[in-house]
This record gives sequence, C-alpha cells and structure tokens, in this order.
Amino acid sequence: MTDLDPLPVNQPPSDPTVRATPLCFSVQGWNNVPLNAGSRDSVELIVVNHGKEPVRCARIAVTVPIGEGQGDLCSSDKDLPDADKVVIPPGWTAAPLVKSETYAFESSDDTTIAPYGTTTEADQVGFRFPEVKLNRTPGKADLQVTAWTAVGTQDEVEPHSSEVTLTKLPHGFFFDYLAPADPSVALGQSTKLLWSAEGVQGYSLDSYDHDADNPGKDDRELTTGHLSGTTGYTLEAFAGGGLSHRHQAIVEVVEPTTPLTDVTVRDALVLGAGYTSALDREYRANQQQGQPLDLAEPADGDRWAVLAITETDGLVADLKPPVLDVVMTDIHGGAPVVGSLLLDGTDSPLGLELPAGSPLRVQAQDGWKTWQGGTLNARLKVLISEPRILPISPVPPPQPSP
Repeated sequence: MTDLDPLPVNQPPSDPTVRATPLCFSVQGWNNVPLNAGSRDSVELIVVNHGKEPVRCARIAVTVPIGEGQGDLCSSDKDLPDADKVVIPPGWTAAPLVKSETYAFESSDDTTIAPYGTTTEADQVGFRFPEVKLNRTPGKADLQVTAWTAVGTQDEVEPHSSEVTLTKLPHGFFFDYLAPADPSVALGQSTKLLWSAEGVQGYSLDSYDHDADNPGKDDRELTTGHLSGTTGYTLEAFAGGGLSHRHQAIVEVVEPTTPLTDVTVRDALVLGAGYTSALDREYRANQQQGQPLDLAEPADGDRWAVLAITETDGLVADLKPPVLDVVMTDIHGGAPVVGSLLLDGTDSPLGLELPAGSPLRVQAQDGWKTWQGGTLNARLKVLISEPRILPISPVPPPQPSP
C-alpha cells in the first residue's frame, strides 16, 4: 500500500501542485546517442537523487509535447510506443493517466532512490521508450516529469514537477563518442582525445587542462596538455541554431606513490577514488569458442570504462577483420551490445558508462571462432574507474514548471 491508496482503487491522484523536485531528471538517446529530428530511436528517462537523503518515489508521470514545432517531440501520439512497450524498472507498472499525462508509472513498494554517491542501494532508476519517432523540426522539446516523492523520514508522498529538455539535432549531425587514445598516462605526459563526428559547426572544450585548445570544426582529435593529475574533459559539438551534444572522457595519470584526487567537470562528472590501473586481458578464440570474456565484475556504483585492442595474433590481412562486441547490463535489466572493437590494427579505443550492477564483457561476433582454426588472439587494455560517476549527460538543476 502506498500513500496514494486513500484514493479509490485504480483512481489516479488529482492534478499535482507544482513544486521544486528533490529528484533530478535527464532525458536522452539511449546510451547518450545523439538524436536527429525525423529519426526513430530509443529515448531514456533517468531519475537520479542528487540530494543528501533517500527519496521514496511512488509515482512518475511524463507529459510529451505533440506537434510539428521546435518545442514538440513527436508529430502525433502514434509516434510514441504504447505504455506496455516501455522498458521499466522492476517493481514498477503502468498507471492510470491524469489529464494531459502521456505516461504514468507506479511503484508497488514505493521505490527508495538513495543519494547519488552511496553504494548500498539503488541511486537511480531508468525508463526506456523504444521506437520513438521524432518530428522533423530540429529544436529543444521540453517534457514535463512529475514525481510523487517523500524525502528522508517524511511520511506522505507529495507531487513535484520539473521540465527536462530533449534536443532534436538536425539531419546530418553526428557525434558518436569521446575517448582517450591512451586510457592512462605517466605523470607529466600527454595523450590524444579521439572522436567521430559529422555535420559539426564548431566545438567547445571544458576542462581544467588549460593547455588543451578548442578543436576546429573538421578536427577529430586533440592533444592534451602535460597532465599532472587525472583529468576530465567535456567536449560539446554544435549543430547550429543553438543545438549541441556533449560527450565526456577521463584521462588517468599514473603516479603510484600518490593517491588519485577528485576530478570534476562542470559539476556533471565526478570521480571519487579515481581509476584502477589499466588491466590487461586476452581473448583467445580457441579457448573462448565464441563465449564471452568477463572484463569487469559488477559493482554497486556507476563506473567509466575505456577499452582498446593493443595487439593481435593470427590476423589475416586479406580477410575481413573480426569484431569483438562489447556487452554490459543496462539499468533496465537488459544486456545489449553497446559498442564494438574492430581487430584491424587501428587501435581505436571505446569509452562508455558502466551502470551499477553491470559486468563488462566482450564477445566475438558470429564466425570468429572459425578464423585460422580458432587461433586468433586479441590483447586488450581495460581502464575502469572506481564506482561513483554521475550520468554521462549533465543533469541540470531542476526548474519548476510555470
């Protein structure tokens, strides 16, 4: 029974009074993929507790703006998935709608969301909306999210609302990832940051590395300064019309005699204890026989991972290079492929956020075990942070709805 149960069975609560929310919401493409106007993609709502006390959450409702304008998300409600197609956290169910609500979900046990930074309880929940067809007008769509919550020892849940923005980028814009060429460097050394992008009109780099300059619009890499400590970078790619997309990356500085210090980038990416030393792993085709290789065990907190192929044996130049799929468990309980490592000698790294409770694995795509009689080997370098990184997409301070 929740604090909403004094109402008749299946009767939704009355229209909420708008207040500031103790939770923070972000809405983005799944795994921080940039979303283009007119595309059909998965959209993810992430709910995070940035406060100091646990928050009980009994109900969450989302109102999606419909129309053809810049501030609308979809042209029609038919462009949205039905509620039963939404991937929701365990213990949540679809709920009756109130007035203008597009979606509503209730928690069967008033889910407790712990303050972000603790490692004993879940500190975020996520809702994934598959196959959302965005309208064709680039712009920023504001979705209203209302959560019925109680903070700390508060008994009754109360409604709180805020607006969250999803950016619809113009057709032809693409900004895929940001990753360091060297996941870790020695004290005083530099490295390069690499990314993939198209249709970018300019970049803005935010970092405490003052020796790293903003890249040109046609650049796909930049050289860091000579680093004295583990350093975070936020690279924002602009698509014109005030629209942009951000990715973040970390470069670890190895100084065995000195503990790593905290790193903060625009208050959106935080490292507590720093990174582990780079780990060496080896995938041997004749041993794995197509089965996954575990790179990292699950942990209670979110982490940042960077992977790179450092060496291969048995690669045949005249044949199509094999591929290692990178697999992790998302906050919805699925185990999707989140990236790929191509064994072609380019040594391109892959950076990603590793959710709480997720192992990290690599697995050969179909057919690799037949290469050279299963003798192909790949050596990988894996860098994983200690738990406690905030979501990749910066979460803005909550703004009450008008």
